[in-house]
Amino acid sequence: GVLGFTFAVASLFSNPVFNLPNNKAFPFAMLYGEKQSGKSALSDAMMLIQGFSPHQAAYSISGSTSVGIDRSLAYFASLMVRLDEFRTDENKTKAKETNLRSAYNRQFQVKGIKERFGVREVKIKSTIMIIGEEKPDDPAMLDRIIPIYLSVKDKTKESLKALQWLYGPLKRKTPAED
Repeated sequence: GVLGFTFAVASLFSNPVFNLPNNKAFPFAMLYGEKQSGKSALSDAMMLIQGFSPHQAAYSISGSTSVGIDRSLAYFASLMVRLDEFRTDENKTKAKETNLRSAYNRQFQVKGIKERFGVREVKIKSTIMIIGEEKPDDPAMLDRIIPIYLSVKDKTKESLKALQWLYGPLKRKTPAED
């Protein structure tokens, strides 16, 4: 949990860090592990640190389009975009790994538009949290993530108490929920 919370706070400074001389990258968090190991609970708490509602669902990595993911990465400056259900054996996920690798270096997409023979750029300003039961098997993706493994056997009463302690004060209603 400590590594996850550290990443959530560090990502708030991802744009200034990314713009430091000789630094053109910012890693992703990769929460992975067994079913019922606490990945969703930890990711909810990490998102709360950044001011998101605990009820805001993660985006499905396989159900989202590459354009949709890119636009989400452009909307939230120095905040995490949460992509869930990462699976190494799913073609839809594999197809998005190229986009994710590019996001690490903040390489953005350029789209051609018909009007005036122009282009539109989608500039990446966010960090990414990926959630799944498996860690990527692509070497380039492995170089770009901070792996955070969660296990059911590591869930103890103490860790649950710590999560509740951290989660409790952060849990608040957003104006939209009032």
